[in-house]
Amino acid sequence: MRTASTLTSGSPRARRKVCSPLCPAGGTGLGGERGACLCGHRSRSHPSVSRDLPVMIWIYGGAFLMGSGHGANFLSNYLYDGEEIATRGSVVVVTFNYRVGPLGFLSTGDSNLPGNYGLRDQHMAIAWVKRNIAAFGGDPNNITVFGESAGGASVSLQMLSPYNKGLIKRGISQSGVALSPWAIQKNPLFWAKTVAEKVGCPMDDTARMARCLKITDPRALTLAYRLPLTRQEYPVMHYLGFTPVVDGDFIPDDPANLFANAADIDYLAGTNDMDGHLFATVDLPAIDRDSKAITEEDFYKLVSGFTAIKGPRGANTTFDVYTESWAQDSSQETKKKTVVALETDVMFLMPTEMAVAQHRANAKFQDPGRAELSPHLCLQRLPGLPGLEVAPLPSQSRDLGTSICRRCGPKKQKKKKKKE
Repeated sequence: MRTASTLTSGSPRARRKVCSPLCPAGGTGLGGERGACLCGHRSRSHPSVSRDLPVMIWIYGGAFLMGSGHGANFLSNYLYDGEEIATRGSVVVVTFNYRVGPLGFLSTGDSNLPGNYGLRDQHMAIAWVKRNIAAFGGDPNNITVFGESAGGASVSLQMLSPYNKGLIKRGISQSGVALSPWAIQKNPLFWAKTVAEKVGCPMDDTARMARCLKITDPRALTLAYRLPLTRQEYPVMHYLGFTPVVDGDFIPDDPANLFANAADIDYLAGTNDMDGHLFATVDLPAIDRDSKAITEEDFYKLVSGFTAIKGPRGANTTFDVYTESWAQDSSQETKKKTVVALETDVMFLMPTEMAVAQHRANAKFQDPGRAELSPHLCLQRLPGLPGLEVAPLPSQSRDLGTSICRRCGPKKQKKKKKKE
């Protein structure tokens, strides 16, 4: 395993970055674990400068299809540069890369290609940090894993996996959880066959297919899949073909049944009130165009795409709930906001609400001092299904995660003075 995670310490003397070489494009093929590509750049802290700092491991998002540990480069400033959060929060920040797309999540649905290679990369990074972070001034017993979108779902899945027992103390999921409808691929063989057909591999036998795919050029495998962004029949969510699967091992069961595995882990989860905007733009591009209108038929088709398993009754009920306000205000602005609200609720808000409820139901509060912050729900209200109990997300959210990393531990009891 090539281990070169990004380590940024909060110590003023530890902000110099030394970049190690990135993994070669062909260095990791499909299905291998030993070649897990955890590469990036590194900053060292000296034990005499900082010791036992809280550790925060960042998992990036990107629909399990794209992304990197350093994020996009804006004017020579990387999106996920850990220096600021390390300095502001006095923590050690770790980022890393994991395999995405077909290389990270292609699965035949059986033992030939069980999938979840990207999740295993993440686990290997977490385990490496646990073993080695003390050398960088971090506390191996105070590790928080946090991420956004697919990274947030990854955090949730890592908490639920038995492979991470004892490795994680806290988790923070930002706009994505294990129960998000896009987080688990329920028909992986369909997508494996799609790629196999494009690269010329057998499709009638999963063992032969797997052998062929494993020796296929990784670049060809990656380019064999393309997410459709126009003229798709169903919501784009249904075309996210390469995501985690229930493999009976790393994810041994439906995530909804695994929350007991995270009973000892503190958990913070949250969403934003327009998290679904990007997906809504793909599904109904008219929402971003003043000259284009959204019709009731457009919205009903979108609703039907999300409620297919509930049939016409489910589609009609959902449509009625979300369009109730249209009787008073049928403006295009209202209708377009409703589209975004629906996609936000379905893909982010409601799954997060359910995940936090499941975590709360299974959590073990061994120390009363930890109960006030764990588990903690930070969700903002959206137009949508009624009856949600939510709390506003603090405005200084940038400091919230590091604050919880420090404050969520057991409270020290003050010694009472003996009466004379």
